[in-house]
Amino acid sequence: MHHFNLQSSLFLFILSLNFSIVIQDYSKFKRELDSIYFQIEDSLLEEGELDYLQNETESLLDDLEGFLKDNDDLAILERSKLVDLQEEIEVLTGFFYVIDKNNGQIEGKDFYKIIEKIGGELISTSTNSECANLLEVEIGDYKALFFENHAKSTSYNVSYEFVDKRYNLSSISGEMGLIRRNVRHISNSRDNENFDVLRFKSISCVEIDYPF
Repeated sequence: MHHFNLQSSLFLFILSLNFSIVIQDYSKFKRELDSIYFQIEDSLLEEGELDYLQNETESLLDDLEGFLKDNDDLAILERSKLVDLQEEIEVLTGFFYVIDKNNGQIEGKDFYKIIEKIGGELISTSTNSECANLLEVEIGDYKALFFENHAKSTSYNVSYEFVDKRYNLSSISGEMGLIRRNVRHISNSRDNENFDVLRFKSISCVEIDYPF
């Protein structure tokens, strides 16, 4: 009986030790992720700093993916917690391709979640169109405009125009593909010195076939 109790105690000790190691690893990845969130507001004001932060996020994702690959014997609950963190980092990686760049898109629900996480403010305004709302985002001193396709099953090619409200003259115009339920960047205060005088004028939409 004494021998059995010793074996049981040893097993429980090893189990608790392994769990403690996993918790320590999770806390390490979580601390690094929280540090990135904390730096976003200031980094948005300098393109180079934001690119650096994006690289840091992608490196963190690589490290976590490597950890999960090298520890495929993790208990289900332990792995689940780390996988949830992995998915959060993947979303943040996508966010960096959208917050100040025109060539990326992100699902609206993920975009809203990160804006809230970093303490930003967001206003959604109707464009009186079937395809997109106009989003005004403010994160510290950084401001930006986005279109959000609120359709659940339809993607569009969007043509738009903004005018300089001081002179009522065209300021920026363009076209973009806008995937269903996604958000895409239009302009921001860091890169456009006339950002604060922009006024939305018009939008037109044409349905497109998108395979995803």
